[in-house]
Amino acid sequence: MESHAQTTVTICVAPLDEAKARLAAAFRGEPHQGCSINFVSRDLALQVLAPPRWVIVRAMVGHGPMSPEEIGRRVG
Repeated sequence: MESHAQTTVTICVAPLDEAKARLAAAFRGEPHQGCSINFVSRDLALQVLAPPRWVIVRAMVGHGPMSPEEIGRRVG
């Protein structure tokens, strides 16, 4: 049986230089870069995370790990 570590993913809007700096730190082996999905603008985030996706993200925020079935139940 496989073991999967629980991970928090942060979705943020940040300058490209900030994302590049975190990536460079990770390649240098520096710990604690975290898991993130970065967008360079709010408009891009809203384009990629269309309204149905935002519904899913909002249903998951702050509730800890949940199964796909639980996510489906929450969003109907």
